[in-house]
Parts: sequence; structure tokens; C-alpha cells
Amino acid sequence: MHNGVYISAQNHAKSVLQLAKHSFINRKCQNLSNSNSPCDFWHLAKNISNNFISSSFPPLFHPDGTTAISFVSKAELSSQTFAKNSTLDDSGLVPPSPPPSDYFMSSIKIFS
Repeated sequence: MHNGVYISAQNHAKSVLQLAKHSFINRKCQNLSNSNSPCDFWHLAKNISNNFISSSFPPLFHPDGTTAISFVSKAELSSQTFAKNSTLDDSGLVPPSPPPSDYFMSSIKIFS
């Protein structure tokens, strides 16, 4: 019963967010099409480009003070930091192995 209520609430929230997003975009397009100033266009272009060039993920630093640059080093440093700060007592246990599967993936062929 609770699962159905959760899914219904989740779907409602998604539809409200989608409606708000479309309303916002339509309003921006309407404002831009009614404007005679190139400043409005460049303001919008700057806001859009900032979404792609700025990261919401802060820089990560290795213990020696150097900055993690590659995705791999960021992922490794994040996992090390998480493991170090974790309060979970695993008592040295190893995670369980996945069950065996009879499914085999066919060969992948790449054509250029």
C-alpha cells in the first residue's frame, strides 16, 4: 500500500517539475522573442554556457596537496575519503560474490 502512495507522489512531483520547467522555458523564449536588445540574448547565452562549464562538485585534493584532475583520480579519492570517514563496521568481511550466470554476451564488433 505504501509503495503505491510513494509512486503516485513521485509521479506527481515529476509532472509538477516538468510543467514548471516547460513554463520557465516558454517564458524565457517569449521574453527573448519580444526583446529588441541583444543584451537579453547574451545574458541567456551566458547563463546556459555557465551550466556546462561550472562544476557543482568541489575540487578534490590528494593528501600531498595536489588536485585530483582526472575522473579516475577523483573517483578513487572520493571512494577513499568515503571509506575513511565511514562508520560502518565491516569486521574485515568481503562482499558476497554475485551468483553465477548461464548468460554469455556475444562478441562485440566495431566497424569503422
